[in-house]
Amino acid sequence: MKQILFIANSCLPVTGPENICNARQLAVLSQSGQFRIDLVTRHDNTTYYPQDDIEKYGIRLNSLHFVDVNNKINLKTIWQHFRAWMKFGVVEAGYHWAYNALSLCEKLVKDNQYDYIISKNASSYILAYYLKKKYGIKWIASWNDPFPAYLWIKPYGQGNNPENVKKCRRIVKIMKQADEYVYPNPRLAKYVNSYVQASEKRIHVVPHVMTSKPNDSRKREVGPIKLIHPGQCNAPRYARTLLQATKELLEEKKINKHDLSITFMGKTNPDEMEMIVKDPLSEVVNMRDPVAYHQSLNVLKEYDVALIIEAACEEGIFLPTKVSDFMMAGMRMLAICPLKGVQHDLYEQGYISYFGDVTDVESIKKALLKIVDDSKKSEWDDYKVNVPESFTADYTVEQFMKL
Repeated sequence: MKQILFIANSCLPVTGPENICNARQLAVLSQSGQFRIDLVTRHDNTTYYPQDDIEKYGIRLNSLHFVDVNNKINLKTIWQHFRAWMKFGVVEAGYHWAYNALSLCEKLVKDNQYDYIISKNASSYILAYYLKKKYGIKWIASWNDPFPAYLWIKPYGQGNNPENVKKCRRIVKIMKQADEYVYPNPRLAKYVNSYVQASEKRIHVVPHVMTSKPNDSRKREVGPIKLIHPGQCNAPRYARTLLQATKELLEEKKINKHDLSITFMGKTNPDEMEMIVKDPLSEVVNMRDPVAYHQSLNVLKEYDVALIIEAACEEGIFLPTKVSDFMMAGMRMLAICPLKGVQHDLYEQGYISYFGDVTDVESIKKALLKIVDDSKKSEWDDYKVNVPESFTADYTVEQFMKL
């Protein structure tokens, strides 16, 4: 059995995508019986979804520790950030959490014989670096997104060109000290490693894990084919091209309200809301309030096709956690994403059913028409989701046992 110190400042309770990724990974690792895990986290106030009860995730921890801090700018938090800079040599917004969690982490390290520390994004990495340096513990740096935020691919950040990397050189220097690196997909690994420059043998790809097998008993109900986008769709992600494609198909009378409906569960951009409330989109596009994560999985049962919408990046380097949600739900997916990217890779490999270029309205129109056409065929209900072996719990457990 491996003993792990798992440091993730976004994990439990689940209130957003980062929390979901980390909580599900914790669930499959802890349920395997092959890991003894101590978790250090915080109550995350960034709410994308209403909170779920922690017990719903079935996570079996050796111990759970919350370290909470005030994120408002005041004399106390300014002082805490200064102390963080003095202790770690770097500081960004939120690093006062790492400073406040340090004494707890040191006590855990002294009281246990950890095989390794896993850090999850953000200020967690600085704690793992400090503990590795002081106590010689193996550090596994797990990144669900690029880091630091300044180096995110455009339009999310400024990009990873050498000039920008130089501006973040102190943080990058620390990132290079990890023993192993875990990413959810090869494109993200390649992007971050362009400046971390780790050897290939130290890089591991472990996608966002499925915590259950696919639902193979889906049956379509009578009526229009129902598409859903569960979650926020805010800048720099836009649904404009999808809405424009739908609008044109309605105006061209190639589809009507009896053919399909589209639901957004959560917020979308203000100008898109203006499009949605006007004819002809008002006939087929609906809004629905967000619900807690586990409840959202039940909501998916009411729909036929799941939507993934990405920003118009030069390359799609993100694997949305929703992809594995949709696979568990046994749903077909329509990815509206960059033509070069992770979702297009999955489409070409047969794991995503439909694809539209996020920059190309005509491409999205063709995808919508194919969905409508396919839905009228008798074999629609025979669909069985195709799952990559790397998305399974067994694969995740195997990879972390090897670390």
